[in-house]
Amino acid sequence: MGGRGWRGELAWLAPLTPRIAKAYVVGGSAETIAADLKGRVVAEICRDLETAVAHALADAARSKRRDPVVLLAPACAPAPPLADAAARGEAFRAIVEALLGTGLSGEAA
Repeated sequence: MGGRGWRGELAWLAPLTPRIAKAYVVGGSAETIAADLKGRVVAEICRDLETAVAHALADAARSKRRDPVVLLAPACAPAPPLADAAARGEAFRAIVEALLGTGLSGEAA
C-alpha cells in the first residue's frame, strides 16, 4: 500500500484484516497509512516499491502457508515516476520477475 494523497479511508478493509499477515507501505503517505493500520494489521514502512516487494516475497517464502500470496494493493495515487495504475502494475511485475529470476510463466529468465 502506498503512494501520496492518503485520506485515511480504511473502513472497507476491516473485514479483510484477519486474512492480512502484513502490509508493506511506501510513498509519501506511508507513515499515515501505517498509523491507520495500527492495531489491525502489522505494517512495515519501506523506502520504495522494490524494497516492499522484496520484503513481502521473503516473508511469504518463510511463512508456513502452503500457497502464500503477495498482493499489490495501491491505496492512493501513484507517486512519480509511476504515471498511473498500469505503470505501477508493470513496475510490480518487473520487480517480482527480477527477484524470482523468472518470467511470470515460471521459465528461467
